[in-house]
Order: sequence, then structure tokens, then C-alpha cells
Amino acid sequence: MITNSQFKTFNMFWPPICEHTYERVSRSKWRIQLNYKCGAETIMEDISDDFIQYLVIGAFNSRIDISSNVKEIPSTMDRPSPPVITWKEFQPLILE
Repeated sequence: MITNSQFKTFNMFWPPICEHTYERVSRSKWRIQLNYKCGAETIMEDISDDFIQYLVIGAFNSRIDISSNVKEIPSTMDRPSPPVITWKEFQPLILE
């Protein structure tokens, strides 16, 4: 679970395909909006914290540009080796 309530939004930029926006709508539920370069859009509601964690960590390990209401994480940011596996490992990297 994303325990730190500072996190309200995450944006992932998957060039050249789409942009993902994850928005917290309650303590443990999120909305995902996918905006595709071709103009299509998809919205998913009531997504759990656990799923958002996997998506954010996957984007981070894939060197995708991430922005949040807390911190920008450019694709050029140094990544630990081995890759981050848990939210407990990831959260300090963006709260420093």
C-alpha cells in the first residue's frame, strides 16, 4: 500500500505511445487515465494502491520519465543496482 498520503498524482511518459496519469481518489483507490498519441483515451476507476505501486516501480526501472505532485523523476536519474523491487525501496528515492 502507498502509505504516504503526500502522493496524489503520478504521470508516466511512454514516448511515443502514450501518457499515463494516476490520480488518488481515496485513501487506497486510484484512477488511471491513458492518453494515446493517436487521440484515444482510456480511464480505469477504483484501482488499488498495490497495482499503482507495480506500475510506478516498473516505469522507474524501465527509465521512463515520471512526474508526481511530490517530485520529478527524469529518465536520466541514477537508478540503484539491482533494480528496485518494493515500494519500501522506492519511496525514499522520491522523498529525499
